[in-house]
Amino acid sequence: MTITPTSNASADHLPISTSRNEASHHRSISPARRLLRQLRRRLGDAAADAARDRFLKRPFRLLVVCGQKRSGNHLVLQWALSQRRGSCLHYNHVDPAQLPTERHRRTLHRGGGVSTEDALPTLVLSYEDRDLDAVMGGGLGRFLEEAGDRVRNRDLVLAGRDPRNLLASRFRKWPHEHTDPAARARTVARFADYAPLFLDPPETVHDMQFTPIFFDALIASRPYRDTVSDRLELRRGDRGLGEVPAYGHGSSFDGVASDGRSLEVDARWKAYADDPVFREVFATPPMDTLVPAFSEAIALRRGMQ
Repeated sequence: MTITPTSNASADHLPISTSRNEASHHRSISPARRLLRQLRRRLGDAAADAARDRFLKRPFRLLVVCGQKRSGNHLVLQWALSQRRGSCLHYNHVDPAQLPTERHRRTLHRGGGVSTEDALPTLVLSYEDRDLDAVMGGGLGRFLEEAGDRVRNRDLVLAGRDPRNLLASRFRKWPHEHTDPAARARTVARFADYAPLFLDPPETVHDMQFTPIFFDALIASRPYRDTVSDRLELRRGDRGLGEVPAYGHGSSFDGVASDGRSLEVDARWKAYADDPVFREVFATPPMDTLVPAFSEAIALRRGMQ
């Protein structure tokens, strides 16, 4: 699959960051362009806040997306937002302790997929590297109590990825996870904590319809995407999958690619195939058993007809 960079930069859909060289890029832009960028961000924030005030006074849908950083959760979000009917308000990388609508990183998406006048708006919340009990028991829990029956549909999505590619991407993005045993152990522990929800998914989690999404299968299998779309009541389609999300500086290996080349997202592990630390992680529990289990689960979904 060819993944090309996103160019969305309107007030309705403002990327958070642009590339690994973002700092040097900012130094090179003119004061006028910097002022224009700040103005567009303010306009986008104002539009998002106005939408929040409208959304929360009437019925709306709720989509909560969780996952580890570099697990493809932003591509999952981008795809879901692109297929959603009606307007969407997305709060990115929320802290579980805060009310989600207090998060300053917010983006309004007007009419994600096929917009209809009677389509309910969707509040989209994303959490990264978080314990699900902490997510549901913190600010989100308080928000849901206050919103009550105005929340008509509650979907919880957990995005996951082949652990070998996940670790390779994290090692490249954050080298301290490669060199620091404690940081590495936390990443492995979070993956092991999520794993049962992928391998034996319940119908609901914390009274929300639960849907695990295997990133590797989502980008490879249209039948799998259609199955997920139907469950989440999304428009069937591929919009959003052909772009590298600007959130989180894009790919760990390629940033936000500028030449439209294919990104080998399912082969990241090869860069660390001979690395002793990488090899040790996957030769010892729990990863020694989780790798084959995930490989089988992903292959099953990629082979869907």
